Amino acid sequence: MTRVWGWVGLVVTVLLIVACALPGPAARETAWTTTFTELHAPRSFAQTVALPAGQILVVGGFDPSEPDGMSYKTELIDPLVRVVTELPQRIVGRLHESATLIGGERVLVAGGVERLGDTWSPLDLVDVFDAKTRHWTRAAQLRTSRSDHAAVALADGSVLVIGGNQGTRILSSVERYDPTTDSWKSAAALPRPRTQETAVRLADGRVLVAGGLDEHGSATDTSFLYDPVADPCSGGQRMVLPRVQPRARPLPHSDRALPSRARAPSRSAA
Repeated sequence: MTRVWGWVGLVVTVLLIVACALPGPAARETAWTTTFTELHAPRSFAQTVALPAGQILVVGGFDPSEPDGMSYKTELIDPLVRVVTELPQRIVGRLHESATLIGGERVLVAGGVERLGDTWSPLDLVDVFDAKTRHWTRAAQLRTSRSDHAAVALADGSVLVIGGNQGTRILSSVERYDPTTDSWKSAAALPRPRTQETAVRLADGRVLVAGGLDEHGSATDTSFLYDPVADPCSGGQRMVLPRVQPRARPLPHSDRALPSRARAPSRSAA
């Protein structure tokens, strides 16, 4: 019996060696290619949002062809037919605003700055784009004009607007938009002011706010956790490096990997 198992082990070993020696599938080569026509006008600092139908909304930004440098045009990129469409309706041109997909069919564009002569003025304006009708409507104004803030859609369909700056003043205030009533209300403030940060909704419904510039105008490695149910905002884990204008995306997870709602005890940002 021992000799039989010995032969079995030898056969398995040989099969493994042969399998490892066989050539695998060819590695897929990846490269950047130009697949679309150009935008109808050059712009920088624009906001882009992927719509449910597969189109990409482009709004705002700096346009050197406009007299005041602001882009008032909205464009839709359609990757399937490789066409860029300029929509006829224009909205107030702005920079450093937020653009958030809400309800699967609408985009909330909030705040930013507009150019008035030689100065940049923070805005409390809010516009909503309807992807079905391709039409813009004016929504209720922010409670505080701001730019360079973070915004994230919550599980109940509301939108959280976080921090930012009002000119040289860095903000800690947080607002919450209810699309069913078209109204804003104040939410729990950040423990410390923050601008040019990122925010992402976690699997358990909390919002992670990370990086940006702190109240001293310095890049920070701190983070905060906001609980939209209990409405407190507490210090979170520090990042490895300070980051300004970072971008965050949730990763795939299993229910067993969900983080604890308890506040992390080490290296907190408070």
